[in-house]
Amino acid sequence: MPTGYTAQLEEMKYDVKRWLKESVVRAFGVCMELRDEGRMTQKDLMNFFKGARHKESFYEQMLRESKENLTKIMNRTPIDWEREYSATRLKEKAEYEEAVVRHQEKKAGHAKSIAKVADLYHKAVKTNQEELIVNSLKFALDQLNMVYDSDCNYEPSVPAIIDQSAIEWQRWVVKSAHEDIVRYSKYVEEEATERHKSGSAAASYEKLVKFVDKNCE
Repeated sequence: MPTGYTAQLEEMKYDVKRWLKESVVRAFGVCMELRDEGRMTQKDLMNFFKGARHKESFYEQMLRESKENLTKIMNRTPIDWEREYSATRLKEKAEYEEAVVRHQEKKAGHAKSIAKVADLYHKAVKTNQEELIVNSLKFALDQLNMVYDSDCNYEPSVPAIIDQSAIEWQRWVVKSAHEDIVRYSKYVEEEATERHKSGSAAASYEKLVKFVDKNCE
């Protein structure tokens, strides 16, 4: 399976020069703040580093939306809070119950499949079947057991709101909103530090472009 970066190389029809200048570079140094952005051309990157940013970064967007969300929830009336609590509790309770059913179906399906494949595997070994048959069945059994152990043995978590009163949920929502702002503010500060750490991001990027253009056919 291709990685996110090699997938972009495929999309670029294996234009290595373009790939190095527009994709791979965003995994390192001053360009790391752009790793979560969408497709960007060489011109987009240069404009960004020269200050003509084409749009806010992912973390800046999340910080802005978190602040907007806090303002929104702090403006709720007691009636708004009660309505939101009731609707959210019903929604999350229904989703939890559906998740439990899906989990039980998956667990039962895997258990039944494991029993069938294990029986076939032991029969194949016992009757000295050829290597392809034995290895295929063993691989299938290993895959099923791996998923069963990692997924099927863990029940879906009960949503916190199920055991929370309306006022407890309200406090949790406000607390989470504040925590989001603190978290994304930290990421935005780290981006700014990385952006200015080398003195000139634009100069660093220009050096990379010149090196690739000169040495890559």
